[in-house]
Amino acid sequence: MVFLLCLLFDSILVSTKEWLRISYVVIKSGIHGRHGKYLNSKHLSDVIFKVGKDSKEIHGHKLLLETASDYFMGHFSHEWKDKDEIILEDDDYHVILSIFSFIYTGSTRLNMNNLFDVLKVTHRFMLNELIESFVSEETFKEHGLHFKSCQGRFGFGL
Repeated sequence: MVFLLCLLFDSILVSTKEWLRISYVVIKSGIHGRHGKYLNSKHLSDVIFKVGKDSKEIHGHKLLLETASDYFMGHFSHEWKDKDEIILEDDDYHVILSIFSFIYTGSTRLNMNNLFDVLKVTHRFMLNELIESFVSEETFKEHGLHFKSCQGRFGFGL
């Protein structure tokens, strides 16, 4: 949430023209890149997420999801222990797929249309690596944002 406040506050500091030129941000991490071929793949999938009101399916792999997040580890150990189908009716399919893309490939694409929703769900899923990848001085500089002014005002205690 601190980061979201920072983005909102910082958007005032950056001219509207500069802010709008940021069409997307690619967040990258080298840790999980080799698992990309399994993203939303039925191959070796042991869980299906039915996302949104129309229940669009995303195929998942419990082991990969558990190693990425304590949220998934806890849910697959308790509430979802014997389930092979998980309903995420209140979530957006593209947001969940963006987050899974980061878990499986180590990168995802954020833009002004999905940024806040992705970060909100990322926080719920306890994917600190994605949040920390975005809240880095390099990312801010690449996109013309004022990292130090935000860091000083709000801090980044994730």
